[in-house]
Amino acid sequence: MIQENSRPWAIPARLPHVALGIGPVRLAPYLDCRNIIVRNSRSEFELVELSQWAEPLQDMFARVTADNLSVLLGTNRVILFPWRSSMPVDYQVTIQVAQFDGLLGEQVVLRAHWQVFTGDGKKLMESGYSVFEDKVEDGSIEALVAAGSRVVKRLRRAVAEAIARRAK
Repeated sequence: MIQENSRPWAIPARLPHVALGIGPVRLAPYLDCRNIIVRNSRSEFELVELSQWAEPLQDMFARVTADNLSVLLGTNRVILFPWRSSMPVDYQVTIQVAQFDGLLGEQVVLRAHWQVFTGDGKKLMESGYSVFEDKVEDGSIEALVAAGSRVVKRLRRAVAEAIARRAK
């Protein structure tokens, strides 16, 4: 996955005082494997035997989300779930990924529910159901992963914009 670029135009807010807790992040069970998954038809999946994620996809998704939201919101106060109660957070972000796959040479689809709660997790501040699609430039795994990175980047930006609206 490609991390959010730290160029100034990519930052929707500068919120150094805001502490974020990221998680839990949950992916659909079919994504719980090291191999990259592609659709070989509209209803069937295939594991690509020689192409694997560098780490479990769920862990990578959460870690890179934390890194990207830190950049997008201009705060270094970002921790991953579970966090200690001694480290208070202002906002908790949860994400449930229902779909994250694609057809080689066609498109990648990301469908995810996300929520932003108060730091204690008791009050829902904002939520969304996001569906993002992006064209896969060619039939390679590299193009599929690049398109996947672009849709995940758009999801993170939507979450960052929701937090920025609340935190100002």
